[in-house]
Amino acid sequence: MTAIALLNSENDPHVVADTLLSADGADPNKYQSIWLPALGDIHSEWENKDGKWHIPRLGRKTFAVPVYSGLLAFAGHCSSAFNFWDELSAHFYSRQAYDPNYSITKDIVESILNSNKNAYRFSLLGMVKNNNGELIPLIHRPDAVIETESYGVCYIAGTGSDMLKKIILERDKLIGNHCRPTKISHTEDLAEYISAEMLYNESDIKNGFEEGTPLDYYCGGFYEWYGINREGIKALQPRVDMSVSLTEHGIVITRLYFSEQHTFPAASNSSIYSYKYPIFVVSLVSEFKNINYTSLLNEKFTFTSGEVYGNHIDSTFSGYDGNSHFISRQSKPILGEVADRFFGSSVEVRRIRLFVNNGGDTLCKGFVNPINTACYVIIQYADDCFTISIDDTVKEYILSKALSSGFI
Repeated sequence: MTAIALLNSENDPHVVADTLLSADGADPNKYQSIWLPALGDIHSEWENKDGKWHIPRLGRKTFAVPVYSGLLAFAGHCSSAFNFWDELSAHFYSRQAYDPNYSITKDIVESILNSNKNAYRFSLLGMVKNNNGELIPLIHRPDAVIETESYGVCYIAGTGSDMLKKIILERDKLIGNHCRPTKISHTEDLAEYISAEMLYNESDIKNGFEEGTPLDYYCGGFYEWYGINREGIKALQPRVDMSVSLTEHGIVITRLYFSEQHTFPAASNSSIYSYKYPIFVVSLVSEFKNINYTSLLNEKFTFTSGEVYGNHIDSTFSGYDGNSHFISRQSKPILGEVADRFFGSSVEVRRIRLFVNNGGDTLCKGFVNPINTACYVIIQYADDCFTISIDDTVKEYILSKALSSGFI
C-alpha cells in the first residue's frame, strides 16, 4: 500500500510519498527477490495474518497536474488511480485541442473523481489551482487530519499513516523547543526529514518481522517530497543520507545513500511528462565500514567503496501505460560505463541527513547549504572505485557526539 502526506496545506504546501508497491498473493516472478535501498537484496514474498503478499517493485506515487496546475499523490489501488489519471489526461487533451489556453482546475478534478466508480479505492492528497489560479488543497479520502503549531494543517493517507503521524507530531513538538532551520523553510525541512527518517527506520533488521515496522505497514522503499507554489514545483533535492554508530574504537558507517531526481527537458506539450521524472537512489555503503578515531581526528574524512548498487524508481503509472519496454524492477550494481557516466566527474552534494547512534539514542542532524556555497559531500568514480569525501563540518559534529558520549 502506501504512506502519503500533504504538509502545511495552507501556508507552505509540501507533498511526501513512499514508493513501495505491494500486491496480494504469491510473487509470480521467477526470482522472488527485490533490492530495497535500506535493506539490500531481500525476499519479495511475505506472509502475515492476512495471508501472502509480495513487493512487485518500487514506483513513484505522485503526478503533476497538466500545465503546471498542481501536484497530487495517491494511496491505495494502483490501477484505479492510473485509470483516474488517464481519464483526467484524456479530458485535458480533448479540451486543449481547440483551446490552447485550457488548464485543469480543482473543480474539474473533483468532477472527474465524483463520476469515477472506483474513486473509493484510492486516496488523493495535493494542491490544484482553482478558477482564479490560486493553489488550494485537494483532499480525497484522507486517513488522518492533524493540526500542528509549526506545520499548519497536515493530511495523511495510506496504510503507513500512523508512522507519518507520529513523526510529524514528534517533530512539531521538538521544533518548538529548539532552533528552527534557517536555510530552508520549516516545512521543507520536515519533508526531507520524513524522507530520511523513514529510510533510516527501514534499515532495521527487524523490518517486516515485527509489528509497527515499515514493511508491516506495507510502505517504504524511498520517500519522495515536493514543495508546491505558484511559481512551480520544487522537486526532491540531491542529498546524501549517512548512518553512523559510535563505538569505543571508532565510528562505523552502516549506511550511506545518494539520491536525486532526473528531469526531462521542457516539452512543447507540458503534460507529456507530467507523471515521469524518475528518482535515482544509490547505496554507496551497504556493508559496515570502520574508521578509527585517530584517523578521523588527524586526516580528511575520505573513504572508498567498491560495491555500489542503484535503484531507478520510475512512475507507478509506467507499468500501466502499455509501454512494451517497461522494466518492473530497475536495480543493479553501478559499474563501468554507468558509474563513469554518473560519477566520472565529481558530484557535489549540498545536503546531508546524518544519523548518529551512540549505543542508546539516535540523533538526526540535517546539513543544508545554499546552491552557490561549499558542499558537504563529494562523490567520484575512478579506477573502478568510488571515493566519498565528507566535509569537516560533518566530521566535527560526529566527533563532538563521540566526545559527549564518552568514547573519546
